[in-house]
Amino acid sequence: MGRNRAVYLGLLAVVLATYVFANEPGVLTVAVWMAAVWMLSLPYCFFAAKKTKIRLFLERNDPFEYGYEIAYRGWLPIVSVKIFTEILNVYTGEKLVELQVSAAGKKKPVRINKRVEGEFCGCIQIQIQNISITDPLGLWNISVEPEPQFWQKSYVVMPDYFSIETVLEEDVTAMIDSENYSMYYPGNDPGETFAIREYVPGDPIKKIHWKLSQKTDKLLVREFGRPVVDETLLLFENRIVDPSVMCSPAQKDALARLLYSMGNSLLTDQHRFTVGYYDGVGEEMRICPVAEKEEWDDRIRQILRCSFTQGDTTVAGAYMTGRDVCSYSHVAVLCAYTFPDYAMLYNDNRVTVFVAEDDGATKETMSEQVYRVDFSIDQMKMDLAQVSL
Repeated sequence: MGRNRAVYLGLLAVVLATYVFANEPGVLTVAVWMAAVWMLSLPYCFFAAKKTKIRLFLERNDPFEYGYEIAYRGWLPIVSVKIFTEILNVYTGEKLVELQVSAAGKKKPVRINKRVEGEFCGCIQIQIQNISITDPLGLWNISVEPEPQFWQKSYVVMPDYFSIETVLEEDVTAMIDSENYSMYYPGNDPGETFAIREYVPGDPIKKIHWKLSQKTDKLLVREFGRPVVDETLLLFENRIVDPSVMCSPAQKDALARLLYSMGNSLLTDQHRFTVGYYDGVGEEMRICPVAEKEEWDDRIRQILRCSFTQGDTTVAGAYMTGRDVCSYSHVAVLCAYTFPDYAMLYNDNRVTVFVAEDDGATKETMSEQVYRVDFSIDQMKMDLAQVSL
C-alpha cells in the first residue's frame, strides 16, 4: 500500500515538473485529475466499506466447503475486497491463515467457494480476522466493521473408525461396594457367600461354618463374597502434564479414531461403558456414561471440540481425585505418552494403556498391574484388529 502511494506521488511529481518546464495546458489537466483521484480515493474507501456486507457460509458437502458472499450496495461501479481468514482445528491445534482478494459489483452478490484441505478429524473453526476495502489504484484501504454472527462458523469432522474386536476378560472384576458379587474371587463381605470348603490351617476362626461342620463331621469354612462392578471405563488422555512431550496432530487423530472405534465395538456387543476426558472449554473433568450409538456420536463431537490443554494432573489422576479406588473392572487409557498415574487405576481389575506412536507397534507390560500396548499410527487397523480389556 505504501509503495503504491509512493509510485503514484512520484508520477504526479513528474507530471507537475513537465508542466512547469513545458507549460503545456494538457499536462496541467492530467495533474489536476491525478490530484483529484488522490483526494477522492480515501472517501471512496470509507463509502464502499459502509456499503459492503460480507457473510461467511458453510456447505456440508464431503468434504466440507466454506466461502464468502460479498454484497455491495453502493453507487460506485466496483469495490475491491481483501479477506484474511483463520482456519483452526481446535482438537489438533493446526492453524492456517488465508488471504482472499476479490472484486464485487453493485448488480448482484459475489459468491466464492473454498474447500477445507485437512486430513485429520476435529472441530474446524473458520473465522474472518480482517476485511479491508481497497480503492482501484491500491492507494488506501479501510477495514470493515466486524460482524461476529456472519464472520464465524464451525463444524466437526468425525474420526474415521475401523472394525475392531474388543474382548472383555471374563475373570476380571474390580472390588468395590456393589450389589453384584464376583464369580471368580472370594472377598470380605459376610453378607454374601462365595463358597463352602474344608478348613485349611490358617483360616480365620470366624469363617468356620459351625452348623454345617456338625452335620458333616468336618470343619467347613464359609468364604465371603466379593462385591464388584463389572463395567468398562475409557479414559481419553487429552491433558499435557509435561510440556516437553508434545502430541502431534497425527497422534491426536489416531487416538480419536481408536476411541471412536472402541466405543462402537462395545456398543455393537451391547456393552455399556463410561468415557472420561478433560473438558478444556468448561475447565472440568467429565465422566459420562454411554449406552446408545447416537449418544456416543454426540459425546465424540464434544471431545473433538476440546483442545489438548496443559495441567498439573493427567486425566487418570483427575479421575482418581476424591476416590479411594477405581470402581471399574475394565479400564482402557488412550494416550500419546504414559505416566505413573495410571497405576492408581489398578484395583484387582484389568488396566490397559494404549499408546499412539509413530514407530512400529510393540506390546509389553508397563508394570505388574498395568498392560501397555504401543501401536503404529500407519498400521493401527492391523495392529488393533483385536484388543483385550
